[in-house]
Amino acid sequence: MRYVNFPGTEEQVSAIGLGTWVFGGAGWGGADDEACVAAVREALALGMNFIDTAPIYSDGKSEELVGRGIRGCREKAFIATKCGIVRENGRVKHDLTPSSIMNEADLSLKRLGCDVIDLYMCHRPDPVTPVEESMEALLKLRSTGKIRHIGVSNFEPDLLKRACAVAPVVTNEVQYSLLERGIEEDLLPFCRERGIGVIAY
Repeated sequence: MRYVNFPGTEEQVSAIGLGTWVFGGAGWGGADDEACVAAVREALALGMNFIDTAPIYSDGKSEELVGRGIRGCREKAFIATKCGIVRENGRVKHDLTPSSIMNEADLSLKRLGCDVIDLYMCHRPDPVTPVEESMEALLKLRSTGKIRHIGVSNFEPDLLKRACAVAPVVTNEVQYSLLERGIEEDLLPFCRERGIGVIAY
């Protein structure tokens, strides 16, 4: 397994992470819970310590399955989860208000069975809530020890710049592949200049 330094630290994370969007099976035609738990344990056994999940994945079940998978070996895992996409009355909405962020963090910690989240990311921009307010909420979570690092996902350079003016954003998780290379024009150079790690999905 190849490892890289987590941005701004000496901490080593696996260059390839385990994505868990399919865990729980919602929208994917079903998934076997025990196979998902086994996948987490096998990944850790092979040295893949970066595990990425989110509460919107199968309405929290993905986090629960990750929590089962890391039980008894939490120290081997670097857990990344997210906030800001919530289901309300059957509809999905973007909500990065401070109150929603605080509530989501507590629920994620409970589902994961953890005392702290290693990397907590805003899942997608909230077009209504000023990003500065969202960052202040994340700083409060960090100060209370509920999260260790602050990240974002799907942020463009202008919004990322505003976020960085308030909080130390260490990662941006974005779509990037041989077919999807749009971030090479503006976003990658911006992140490289600022020392922000890019997590590709």
